[in-house]
Amino acid sequence: MQLSCSDDYLMVGNFFADLLNLKGTQNLPTEFHRGVELHRLIDSFTDNHESVKSVNKLLHADHHKYAPVVSDVIFDYFLAKNWKTYDHRDLNSFCQFVYVVLKTHLHLLNDKHQKMVNSMINDNFLMKYTSLEGMEFVFNKMSKRSRYTSNFPKAVDNIVEFNDEINHHFNLFYPDLIKEVNTFCHC
Repeated sequence: MQLSCSDDYLMVGNFFADLLNLKGTQNLPTEFHRGVELHRLIDSFTDNHESVKSVNKLLHADHHKYAPVVSDVIFDYFLAKNWKTYDHRDLNSFCQFVYVVLKTHLHLLNDKHQKMVNSMINDNFLMKYTSLEGMEFVFNKMSKRSRYTSNFPKAVDNIVEFNDEINHHFNLFYPDLIKEVNTFCHC
């Protein structure tokens, strides 16, 4: 969301790309397709960055094939922790802005996804990434939705155990990601 250049269409396309399958994203109005492309660019860049790979190695013992999923969520926590380094806006105000934008475009989703996004907004999901208690909530939700056996609740222990190392890798990775995104949308 923070990398969507405060562009509603980029932000919504980027967010909805996480919820929808390929056909669902293709059925979005064309103005949202660049946001879907942005989401894919961010995912691809993230998956191939050496700092992310290093964090995935740290997490592999506890999370195996889910290590990249866990690191992605953990990096959201470290973005919140390092917010003032990367954004001049107040984090809570930014979250409220995002919620308004998402609600404006909820009609593009089916009922199931509308309920899910409304529930996330009502839980103030973006602010969950600011505390370990919030992260516990996020990982417990993920655990309940996981099709396969996972160890998501252990991720909070991983944050505590590897805090300095993950923070270091995050702060190597995130500026590189910002540069990559800026080649896409010139924020």
